[in-house]
Order: sequence, then C-alpha cells, then structure tokens
Amino acid sequence: MRNQGEVMTGIRSRCARAFTATLLAVALVATAPLPARGQQVPEQLPEQVPFIERREPVRPTRPPPDRNLVLLFNVAGPAGNPFDGDRGWRLEASIERRPEGRLSSAVVIGGGSVAVKGYPEEWALGFSGQGRWYALGDFDRGLFVGGVLDFRRIGPHLMCGAGPLVGYRHTTARGVAAEVHLGLPLLADSFSSDAAGRVPLRDAWRAMLPGVFVGVGAALRTGRR
Repeated sequence: MRNQGEVMTGIRSRCARAFTATLLAVALVATAPLPARGQQVPEQLPEQVPFIERREPVRPTRPPPDRNLVLLFNVAGPAGNPFDGDRGWRLEASIERRPEGRLSSAVVIGGGSVAVKGYPEEWALGFSGQGRWYALGDFDRGLFVGGVLDFRRIGPHLMCGAGPLVGYRHTTARGVAAEVHLGLPLLADSFSSDAAGRVPLRDAWRAMLPGVFVGVGAALRTGRR
C-alpha cells in the first residue's frame, strides 16, 4: 500500500508541474503585443544585390598636336617716312614655322612702291628671314625676341641689313592670329647701279620702314603626334 501511495503522489506532482507550465505559456501568449488593425506584418524581402552598370572601356584619345604654323598678312600697308614727306605703299606676308619648344623661324616677303620727296617714285621688293625665341608665354600667345636679316631692292639699290627683333602674337581658340613685331635692321651692305637722278640709298632705306609689321592671319596644326 505504501508503494501505491508513493506512486500516486508522484503522478499528482508531475501533473501539477505540467499544469503550471501550461498556464505560464498561455499568459506569455496573451500579453504579447498584437499588430494594429489594418497594419500588415512586413515581409522579409530577400537581400538585394547592388546593380552594377556595365560600361564599355574608354579608349584613351590623343590630344591634337600643338599649332606649329602661322600665316599672316601685313595690314600696315603704308610706306614712307611721314616726317620727311615721303609716301608709298607695300604688301607683305609672313610664314612662321615652329619645329619644337620655344624656337621658331619666319620668312617675310613683300613689295610695294615708295616716293621720296624730290625724286621719282621707285618700286621696292623685300625679303627677310627671322629667328625667334618665345621668352614669355608660348607659340599661341607669347612675347618673342630674336634677330632679323633683311634684303631689299629699291630702285637701283640692292641693300642688306641685320638687327634685333621683338614682337607679340595672340591666337584665339579658333586659330585666328594677330601679331605685332618690330625689327631694327641696320644697313650692313649695299650695291647701286646707275643711281644718277634717282633716290639716294639712305633715303630709300629709311622710306620703306623695314621691320614694322602688323599682321592678321591664321595659326594651323600640321603633322601628327
């Protein structure tokens, strides 16, 4: 009988524990917060993979070559020394080429007519070579210095002179160039034939105002990199 009573007591104890655990579970469920009316429980979205845009590889492009050629026309057409009453006109054009860096060379070719007071009018032809170095700025916009070697034929006189040169050129983005330069060639040698009654050598040299140039033209790109 003792054994039977102990068994019954153990069964009652286990039932009481199970009943207590059930009550605790029901109480936890009852006290849990419920979503508000009309509010949906958010669904867990799958993890989004960031979108990577596929682009074609950019091919490196070579910049255009620097301008290295300038063509100019002299718009300062009048010739003659106004202080001595001389008069005249001239047409001149120049071409400048830059091989590299700050150095360049230029050629000026022109012709015209000059009348010195007291003498008949004379035709004139001229050719000059220039060496330039851009001390400030660059080939497009810069101040240059250098030297000039000048050859002129005025009437019966063939003359040669040499001297310093200084000038400035400005080039726009579209390649329009404007330049002013002043050369000061000194008469170095001359040859005259049948000059009787014609303009004297020194007057002819001064009358043409050698070296004064006011030009407008174009700057070009030549060659490839």
